[in-house]
Amino acid sequence: MALQRTYPTDLLVLDKFQSGEWIAEPSTGRIFSRTTMDYVRPFMTPKGYLYVKVGPTTAPLSRTIWIAVHGIPELDFLQVDHINEIKTDNRLENLRLITPAGNSCHSNAKVNGAQVREMRSLYAQGGITYRELGEMYGIATQTVSDLINEETFVVRTKPTDLLTDALTQQIYKDCCCRGEKLLPVAEKYGVSLQTVISAIEAGSLNVRISREVNN
Repeated sequence: MALQRTYPTDLLVLDKFQSGEWIAEPSTGRIFSRTTMDYVRPFMTPKGYLYVKVGPTTAPLSRTIWIAVHGIPELDFLQVDHINEIKTDNRLENLRLITPAGNSCHSNAKVNGAQVREMRSLYAQGGITYRELGEMYGIATQTVSDLINEETFVVRTKPTDLLTDALTQQIYKDCCCRGEKLLPVAEKYGVSLQTVISAIEAGSLNVRISREVNN
């Protein structure tokens, strides 16, 4: 199975760094161009993200900085997330990979910790569905399921690969915060490649749940 299905923009960005035309400053989140002998000037999108011009197209500055240091993400569905939720802070230490599902509620969390506890209590009493709870609190049915089951959530990819919370967190940090490659991480922990992918998905889900609870 081919894991890497890169976007054309990723390849253009990677070429800029491999050719030496661009030099990244991970500590500041800026890019220096050896062609203009000046910093690349990003522009802001209507949603507040910084993008840079790359040939005939554009790319998020956050993803550009990530690629400069760690290369193109092996899983093309992974997005680059701002840990502190400041969209213009593209320092490498503020970036991590996350699934679209984990990133979807980044800026529109609608429930707080008290409401999550209330939802769990209502569901435990019986007679109410995830869909009905979602309608009550104005959130998606899947989000209700995630929030109610978060404490006992376990990912199992095959009988021999049981992911504990601690292992899920460690694999997620290795792959999505430190930029380590999937296969070496799988070998390090003695699990399958699919288990590593499941840990990335579960880790992203935990980020989403944490943001929904804390906002």
